[in-house]
Amino acid sequence: MKLNKTKVRYILRQNRKRVPTKEIARDVKVSQRRVQQIIKEYKETGQEPVLGEKVGRPRKPFTEKETEVIRAAHARYRFGARVLETAIRKQFKAPRHLVWVNLNRNFSMSPCPCGEPLCSDSTTEAQRNRGHILCLNSPT
Repeated sequence: MKLNKTKVRYILRQNRKRVPTKEIARDVKVSQRRVQQIIKEYKETGQEPVLGEKVGRPRKPFTEKETEVIRAAHARYRFGARVLETAIRKQFKAPRHLVWVNLNRNFSMSPCPCGEPLCSDSTTEAQRNRGHILCLNSPT
């Protein structure tokens, strides 16, 4: 069962009453080891443990080379992440998620075909990027 602040407080309160961790674990429906971890963290810091922060695998930062290769490939081919992944594969193995995140960071405000940074045309940026609707100011 998922822990929340109320259950953590209950664990700490029961621990102060000298209730065995086995019973606390059964009451809260978590493992005995997890109860021990919460009690240990409380004893070390003196504060209730914070749940849900800094969980999961740490993010790998992008290198400048990866960003530059993705930017160059996007400028050359003007494709999305799925197709760019195969185009970039010769230079380095780039997972699609890496390409997608890089594209979103670097090209979220891509210019309109007419050359204006953000055109006053009523079409959305996504529509212009996909080529569904051309800007009215565009020379083509």
